[in-house]
Amino acid sequence: MEINPSLRMQFFTGQFLEEQDFNDLQNYHLDRQQRHNKTMHTPGIADGLDVSQGDRPFNIKITSGTALDGEGRQIIVLSDTPLPLDSFKKKTVYILVSYKEEDYTQKLQNNKATRKIETANIEAVESIKGKSSDLFIQLASVEVGDNSINNIKTDPSVRKNAGAKGAGSELVKKVDDHIKDQENPHKVTLNQVGGGTISERVIISERVIIRTENPGRYTVQNPNISDKGAAFILNTARDSYGLVAKLTQTDVAMPSIKDIPAAAVVAITDVSNAYAICAISNDSRPGGAIWANGKILATSVNTGHITNSFINASGNRLKIGDVVKLKGTPVTQFRASNHKIPIAEVILADQENDSSIIGIVEGKAFPDPGMPDTRVEPEDLNFIENGEQLDVVTLGVFAYCNVDATKVPIKVGDLLTTSNNPGHAQKATEPKLGSIIGKALEPLSQGIGQIAVYVNLH
Repeated sequence: MEINPSLRMQFFTGQFLEEQDFNDLQNYHLDRQQRHNKTMHTPGIADGLDVSQGDRPFNIKITSGTALDGEGRQIIVLSDTPLPLDSFKKKTVYILVSYKEEDYTQKLQNNKATRKIETANIEAVESIKGKSSDLFIQLASVEVGDNSINNIKTDPSVRKNAGAKGAGSELVKKVDDHIKDQENPHKVTLNQVGGGTISERVIISERVIIRTENPGRYTVQNPNISDKGAAFILNTARDSYGLVAKLTQTDVAMPSIKDIPAAAVVAITDVSNAYAICAISNDSRPGGAIWANGKILATSVNTGHITNSFINASGNRLKIGDVVKLKGTPVTQFRASNHKIPIAEVILADQENDSSIIGIVEGKAFPDPGMPDTRVEPEDLNFIENGEQLDVVTLGVFAYCNVDATKVPIKVGDLLTTSNNPGHAQKATEPKLGSIIGKALEPLSQGIGQIAVYVNLH
């Protein structure tokens, strides 16, 4: 019998109820619940259902949790569930969960089940071809080896999370990777986004593009901000945040860092060698990537000194604190847009009073955004292998400078120049123009060590 979702049961005293009446009551509420889930939420994992190594070499464990499928049905796993993968040795399998409903035969009356049991069907398959991603929710991909589980992958590329529809739902439609960033295929404007609230558990995995036309100007005489800019964040609470964005390698890590100062926008990165905020300017037009009107406060490790990029051409490993000089070879590499920043080659300074001195090694350089990462050991920023790019302190205060005081003691305020000890500075007893690296901020009475300096090449 087809259910009419617009009919709702109505009761009155003395009414005679039949079996179908109670089923209609259940079906009405089921339809409303599933209709809500289907129209207001995207299918995927809502909570839990994490996949990890089980208690046996070929077992994995799926924790309890909840998912939604494309029909709006809740898929509930009540307890941690083991799944053996012995039959998939030397293969990569996909872990899927789907909705399952069957008669609960432990509760019978007149040989008929008085209950329906809604469960989750958890399975491992070698191919997801033919498995609708709206009905079969992917939890992980697992590489099975000869003797054990080799790898469990649960990043956003394989693990589908539930999201929210409704206000601003056009923003979560897929934008193909080949579409240029400045294009907006769905013609979404800021006014169409609306003021809906999205749960903190929602993760939007697709590209979001907002385009505005005639954004206008925000002035005291024209204080209306409804159409000013692609996104205008107004924070009226002094001790709160207008927006917190976190870059992380997991798709469930919510911003939890402590001691964040009050701000309109907070950006956090938990990923090494990545940027929480990246601004790139189009040099073909006037203006820059970032414009600030007011005081800028910087508290990063670079505060107090300026660095420039160079290439290690010494044939050996360089390290923090090494004093380096120009090798004298022609520049063949450049950085930044339109190749405006030359990257010269440097080697260890190894002669006294050398006017080729250029600065002190600060560490391994980061690649430009969008450029290949050619670093040998990107996780170790203290050492720079031959051929790698490095940052060199060329101006300002720096805590680490290799110095040699075996000939002459170094006092605070002494001018420093290059020495015969490769990569080390010494006191300039007869200062020579162009060979001064800076001033000592700490003393060293004898021997070899590292001291803080003020770098000021002259």
